[in-house]
Amino acid sequence: RQGIPFSTLWLGFGATPHGMSSDTYPERLNEASSIYFVNLVVMQWFNLMVVRTRRLSIFQMPPLFNKKTQNLYLFPAILFALLMTFFWLYIPTFQTTLGTTSVPAMYFFLPMAFGVCILLLEEGRKYTVRRYPK
Repeated sequence: RQGIPFSTLWLGFGATPHGMSSDTYPERLNEASSIYFVNLVVMQWFNLMVVRTRRLSIFQMPPLFNKKTQNLYLFPAILFALLMTFFWLYIPTFQTTLGTTSVPAMYFFLPMAFGVCILLLEEGRKYTVRRYPK
């Protein structure tokens, strides 16, 4: 991997980092902004699962398979967000218009790991709120 260290970008807006050609720099920035966009989309999936209730666990209020607590719009909305992500990142017309580029698969799974961590932390918080209400 040949990334751009953060230290070269710090307070260097508009300047090409040392050792990088001005031709490859915009490509790297487009890739970085596309990866950031994927991170936002994937983290919002987990945020959507977490904020459904303030106190009840996701296991007490499952989004599927329980008529009282199911939300049939939840997973189609997640699928729609994923399709729009692929639409904006992988169709060449939109890549040139929006300045995006294709994202390697590993960058889809890294935010999923962070999302699981957020889900676990939030479940711990909800457990504490239920266990110690005051």
